[in-house]
Amino acid sequence: IDGLYNGATLAPPTMVSPGSLEVLFGERLAPAAAVAESIPLPTELLGTRVTFNGVPAPLFYVSPTQINLQVP
Repeated sequence: IDGLYNGATLAPPTMVSPGSLEVLFGERLAPAAAVAESIPLPTELLGTRVTFNGVPAPLFYVSPTQINLQVP
């Protein structure tokens, strides 16, 4: 993982709050690209999960280099 960034500005967040939209960048984050197709958002796409203190995050999008998520 290269870092966590604000989903609107792509700046490093000064604080992460429940409900905020964030983006993770890195390498080998997921096996392929996938987009969530339903609401509520899934907490797993293509076997990829992100947790905050053990709580799974809803995922909008995953790819080998990027994950778009909502902080639980």
